[in-house]
Amino acid sequence: MLTNIVIMLIGNIIIFRIITKPKARKSNGERIAYRFTTRSLPIFTEYYKWFCRNGKKKIPSDLILDARILAVWFMDDGSKSRNAFYLNTQQFSDTELKILG
Repeated sequence: MLTNIVIMLIGNIIIFRIITKPKARKSNGERIAYRFTTRSLPIFTEYYKWFCRNGKKKIPSDLILDARILAVWFMDDGSKSRNAFYLNTQQFSDTELKILG
């Protein structure tokens, strides 16, 4: 099964080729998450090198938080509770958190 998914990120369009069937997964509560695998693209390898060291997430020292980066971060590792939005940062060091601040 090959399907395309199109994601618009604040003015840019990225097309992913899905190579596995989406699988639903229930979490605690009523939320359902869907997981699938996409084809690897060279552009993502560059982002991986920028955001990961030795297989661990890191905050690059030259990161500039803009609307696109915040949107991707929220879609990947953010949440909403009532009127508040959260970005998970507990895996980062104090030094990395200062880069964000």
